[in-house]
Amino acid sequence: MSVSDFQKQQADIWNGQMGANWVETHSLTDDMLSSTLVHLVQAVTSNSPQRVLDIGCGNGATTAAIAGAQDGQGRSVGIDLSRAMIANATTLWSGLSDKVSFIADDAGTHDFGTERFDHFSSRFGTMFFADQTAAFSHLRRFASDGASMYLITWRSPEENSFLTTGPRVVASVLGPQPPGTLEAPGPFAMSDPDSVRTMLTGSGWVDTGFEALDLKFSFRADDMDTFMTKLAPLGPAVAEADEAKQARIFDLVRSEYRASIEDGRLVYDAACWAVTARAG
Repeated sequence: MSVSDFQKQQADIWNGQMGANWVETHSLTDDMLSSTLVHLVQAVTSNSPQRVLDIGCGNGATTAAIAGAQDGQGRSVGIDLSRAMIANATTLWSGLSDKVSFIADDAGTHDFGTERFDHFSSRFGTMFFADQTAAFSHLRRFASDGASMYLITWRSPEENSFLTTGPRVVASVLGPQPPGTLEAPGPFAMSDPDSVRTMLTGSGWVDTGFEALDLKFSFRADDMDTFMTKLAPLGPAVAEADEAKQARIFDLVRSEYRASIEDGRLVYDAACWAVTARAG
């Protein structure tokens, strides 16, 4: 798939049903991913930036948390492909309008005009750039010299067994599916430190670092079906399967998820990288 075709596909996905699902379930996702906020905020307090770009901000919880950590006249700008999520973020955080603003667009191509940022932040928002070198080179254009970067990305699929439950179950029922790659745009596209360091260096970023974050993500067990059907899509092959096979897949996924329930919450390990860099 070409870069332009992939970009269009992503825009269609996040401005279609998937974006609507993430708006509907924003309380669930904010709860599930809350353990990341302390790390995003700590990066801001360590660097004391005045202008922050929050890439792939979704419904704005990360942007709001970052803005709350900024001093004085500091402001944070959240950007996301999903128009629905950006509209929701603007409503949810209207009380912080003096500190935050939101843009519905692709961070890897958006023209920020004369804006310059001294910190770039993202929680799982940078792995889906169709051309990562081009996207990070583009972001470098809008970075002040020495600007800091702090990205939370996934480590390898082998270290994130919960995330691979769905694809594994689908393959057991429907047969082998087309393999993904660590280089392709997708959840694990920034899991290899060597390739990410090379890409960032080639995009104008220096002093790249990788800190392993071993986090716990969780949400209410009562929300299991919502998570499974709306937030963790199992791929187009499931939608095309007959009802009996679909039911079999969902039953198997539920069974595996139930093993992760602790005190009424579904808890799972999240093996992540904190990727740091500086604008050269």
